[in-house]
Amino acid sequence: MMRSENTIQVSNTTEDFPSNIDELRSRYDACVEFFGHLDDRTVKAKNDLVKAHEKLAEHALK
Repeated sequence: MMRSENTIQVSNTTEDFPSNIDELRSRYDACVEFFGHLDDRTVKAKNDLVKAHEKLAEHALK
């Protein structure tokens, strides 16, 4: 029973990745557009976007 709950949780999390990536990408784009250059917030937004892509790739391989 516990295994089923974990599977459901993972599948729900995986479904959320595309929307999370879209949100991170729009935040990154907004930072770049607003500041016109890389600052701490822009770099953090880019790093968050890269991490989200890595997580999505890991789950796709499982």
